[in-house]
Amino acid sequence: MLSQSQAVARPKRDRRVCLTKVDKRTAFGRRVMELRSVFAETFSQAELSPLRLLKIREAAELKAIAEKARGDFMRDGVGNLDDIVRIERKADLAVRALHIVDAGAAKATSPLAAHFASPPVREACG
Repeated sequence: MLSQSQAVARPKRDRRVCLTKVDKRTAFGRRVMELRSVFAETFSQAELSPLRLLKIREAAELKAIAEKARGDFMRDGVGNLDDIVRIERKADLAVRALHIVDAGAAKATSPLAAHFASPPVREACG
């Protein structure tokens, strides 16, 4: 049997909360995970590099924070409107940085543009 002085000291468990991770058990955490999956689905497996995954995580977290801030302000009047506009802008820029293009929006053209793009139809006089 080992004495107290000969016993190997186990490192103490670090019980501090890690502030850089989102708790997936909360509604906010579930929303972040939902946004991450939505953003990741727009890319093929080959396009998901570690840098792109980092950008997806950042965009999802910023978007969820902006949604929460907007909801709190609309519901309870909590928060500063300037801060809400600032976080909305940062979230929008993070989503734009992903370069996600909606396939349906890219193909849709206005009826006026389609009309002028088609060649004119002329009837023969006769």
